[in-house]
Amino acid sequence: MISKYNDNQAVLHKVDKEEERFLCEQLVWIKKRMDVLTTIEEKLKQIRTLALYVVEHKLNEQEVGQVQLEVDDLLREIMLLSQDNEVYH
Repeated sequence: MISKYNDNQAVLHKVDKEEERFLCEQLVWIKKRMDVLTTIEEKLKQIRTLALYVVEHKLNEQEVGQVQLEVDDLLREIMLLSQDNEVYH
């Protein structure tokens, strides 16, 4: 690998095939995690929407219980997505 510095102190070097393969694998890994994080973000937004709905509509205990079941399902889905896809590792 050849390295040199230019006026901006950026490092330029040739990428060999092994490094290129590694970088491509990392890119695929990052894209997959970004997709999972986007899905998790959408589920968190759904939870927020449900919480705001409960507050704004002054639901009774039974209705709040139904909403809580939906929130629990969303949280479970988030947990599984996080674990199955090693999002934070």
